[in-house]
Amino acid sequence: MEPRAHIQKEASSMQRAENIASELNDALRYGQREKVLELLERGVDVNCKDEAGKTALILAVQRKNTSLVEALLDRDDIKIDEAGEDGQTALAVAVEKNTYDMAEMLCKKGARTDIGELVAVANRNRASKMACLLLKYNTMFVPTKPDKWEPKSKRWRHQLQSLHKMYHPMIGKLKVFQRTSQRIQDNIYLGLYDEMEVAVWIHHRAEGVKEKTFLGQCGSCEHLLKLFQSEQEKGCMYLCFPLWEKNLEEHLQDPEDQKDPKGILKMIFQAVRELHSLGFAHQSLHPKNFLIDLGGKIYLTDFDSTRKLTEGKTEVINKDLENLSKLMLYVLTGGRKPLNEVSTKDMDAGSMDYEEALDLIDSLASHDERGLEDLSKHPYFWSKQKKFNVLKNIWNKIKDLTDDDKEDAFNTLNAGKPVLYPNWIKQIDREILRIMTTVNGKKKFYEKNIAHLLRFIRNLDEHPNKRISEIAGDHAEYFLKLFPKLTIHAYNRLRRHPRYSHFIDIQDPSS
Repeated sequence: MEPRAHIQKEASSMQRAENIASELNDALRYGQREKVLELLERGVDVNCKDEAGKTALILAVQRKNTSLVEALLDRDDIKIDEAGEDGQTALAVAVEKNTYDMAEMLCKKGARTDIGELVAVANRNRASKMACLLLKYNTMFVPTKPDKWEPKSKRWRHQLQSLHKMYHPMIGKLKVFQRTSQRIQDNIYLGLYDEMEVAVWIHHRAEGVKEKTFLGQCGSCEHLLKLFQSEQEKGCMYLCFPLWEKNLEEHLQDPEDQKDPKGILKMIFQAVRELHSLGFAHQSLHPKNFLIDLGGKIYLTDFDSTRKLTEGKTEVINKDLENLSKLMLYVLTGGRKPLNEVSTKDMDAGSMDYEEALDLIDSLASHDERGLEDLSKHPYFWSKQKKFNVLKNIWNKIKDLTDDDKEDAFNTLNAGKPVLYPNWIKQIDREILRIMTTVNGKKKFYEKNIAHLLRFIRNLDEHPNKRISEIAGDHAEYFLKLFPKLTIHAYNRLRRHPRYSHFIDIQDPSS
């Protein structure tokens, strides 16, 4: 999203701010009044927070240091209503510690008195004078109510409950707390927008406006990260997205998660196609850049490296295809090795989709002329039943051809070296073969080539036999396991032929 250099610069300035915050808050913690005043004169950010999210003002109130509280309240840039991770503001701390003078100073300076249970705390402390002060500044008595709000997210449940309970000044309808405990990743925090769970990406305003403009184009896309809402405050833009549970890398490496590699890859392919349709190439298709929500839906994000597509600039599309090839390998091998180390040797050769997967991976890596749109319809994505139906359909189409055309189709299918399954007849179960080659007492002959293997498959399935079904079980599974290279061979031989390419074009009954 933001350029990398900008992120690094921001991270560096954030580190400096944290160092200054630490210096200021240490001085406050140890009562070093002169050191605090010196830092204030140097113009430090008085609203920076320590590791517990407490501002200098909260720490000064905790130490009951009246002069430092006065000095901080004299600053025009003080955020008087900031809260720590425990949800307590400076006024809440003053009430809890029964420091009347500090509470009065804070009230006079406009501290909010409508948050928390201030009067109830004062009453528990038997501090009637404090209670009268709070009531003077329109504090309402709020009876304690249990917080029954439950987040939808499983992963972020604890942090979201904490955020919901704590007081923190709202930014429009957004509640977000920029602390480590609430951080999802660099510059992204958990948030609640009108009580909806969101991920909040915080930008400087100029960068945020640019980012918001780009994200506006993604609104109609199903698998690109969508902007939900946004808020602005004091030079910052808060971009809110529907909350995700994990990224793809985390999902694949979690042994408790159920994996559906084909389903994952379908959504990944669609996401990249959607981005290309907007006129952009991603250039950084890393597992961390694919986010998964609670329902298992995948979204592509991190558009830092995107490049606008211009006519003739095929190299950027080719890079996306190469990255997609690596990513497919990574998904199929369960993320067991880093993205750049995985190879086809790590794949499960026993998988029913192994041959189709290899072909698709190679097609992506070699910048196949079909492009991503057609490769998204590759046999790897077909169901078991569609593969079987396509094989049967090929013979049904061939048998209706004239003799000359039939011979041409045979030659097309049987071509290739080495010859595929030259002894396929010997691979068939002997009992099944006996039943299929004896019809009404007459012998039926099949030639040892691919075309006649397709004929055999079609005849077996079109003429059910109880004994064959007992031996073979599911017909599709039986043949696809016995001849794993058959589908991709027939597909590639026919799709390139202008007269027979439609033989493989049938609807998937299981879709």
